[in-house]
Amino acid sequence: MKVTRPGAENDCINRQFCNKEQTCNETRCTRKSCQGCTSCINFCNNYKKIYCQYRDTAPYVCEGCNRIQQCRRPKFRYYPERAHTSYQHNWRAVREGVGLTEGQLAELDAIVSPLIKKGQSIAHIYANHQSEIPCSIRTIYQYIQEGYLSVKNLDLLRKVKYKPRRKKRIDKEYALKIREGRRYADFLEHLGNTDEAVVEMDTVAGCRRSKKTILTLHFRQSRLLIAFLMDDNTQKSVVHALDGLEQFLGKEQFQQALPVILADNGMEFLSPSLIETSIYGGHRTRLYYCDPLSPGQKGGIEKNHVELRKVLPKGTSFDSLSQEKLLLAVNHINSYSRVSLNGKTAFDIAALLFNKSFFEKMCLAKVHPDEVCLTPSLLR
Repeated sequence: MKVTRPGAENDCINRQFCNKEQTCNETRCTRKSCQGCTSCINFCNNYKKIYCQYRDTAPYVCEGCNRIQQCRRPKFRYYPERAHTSYQHNWRAVREGVGLTEGQLAELDAIVSPLIKKGQSIAHIYANHQSEIPCSIRTIYQYIQEGYLSVKNLDLLRKVKYKPRRKKRIDKEYALKIREGRRYADFLEHLGNTDEAVVEMDTVAGCRRSKKTILTLHFRQSRLLIAFLMDDNTQKSVVHALDGLEQFLGKEQFQQALPVILADNGMEFLSPSLIETSIYGGHRTRLYYCDPLSPGQKGGIEKNHVELRKVLPKGTSFDSLSQEKLLLAVNHINSYSRVSLNGKTAFDIAALLFNKSFFEKMCLAKVHPDEVCLTPSLLR
């Protein structure tokens, strides 16, 4: 729901027959009569609000009213996309962080941590202190995993013995349904009808024991590369990274820079509705998928990965990598002169396509040619 236009008149049911003047006692009021004044309703004893069967009863919106064009009262409209985006944002927000106050968390730590160090299980502790613990057993495990309590996973004797569970693979029929209308053939058809820029999207994984992953975005026209460090290779992390990018750039600049995104068929990209939906409501981009086993359809980003692997070779753990170090590597890659650009760098071409604010917001800066380093020693 959203207020679209403020009312130009007061909403008193008696205003058409009102003969009162200067009820609001404002010396600057130029109204001869209180009929058109919006301030006098706060002072008049005869004020009675107009009842509206649409606005004043559920669902409290003006949809379906046949007088919506003539009515001068504030309008409330329902926008499904904005409502759904707001719901998803709130759904995520209430599940992030700690649901306890600092005092409650300290009390929980004082109860649980000493007993765990004695070798007691969380189930045993919960069975004997359930009335004192303000959360569930699963939440206690989560707090320990995220480091909110003074004990660690190593203090849980049985947990360190179990291997992490394998993630379930997405249903093939469901994946095919998601890609409907977003296949590579649809992408080519879309390009034939527009001159929008294309951004290729992919991820770069570290060694097997490394949880962190790098999300890369390759701008086809300029060969410019930007990258974001993610906590894991999941749909939630990809959407979070793109939401952060839109928050930095703003919706309008995001739409100009990333109007069309081409990705592979990885599970982390199989949430097109979340990727395409702006945090401010409405659409922000259009997502398409390459054909299976066809990396050449987004060959530009694969070539940029070759340059990135010079700095971060395969088998490297990303757990100790920071966004600042990753940004340093990206700046050196973008400052590398390329034969495909006639000796120019990605920065040189991108400077013709984007304004300075784009580079400032993304913290992108060109490196002197003689200082460009594309070896692992760059990040040491």
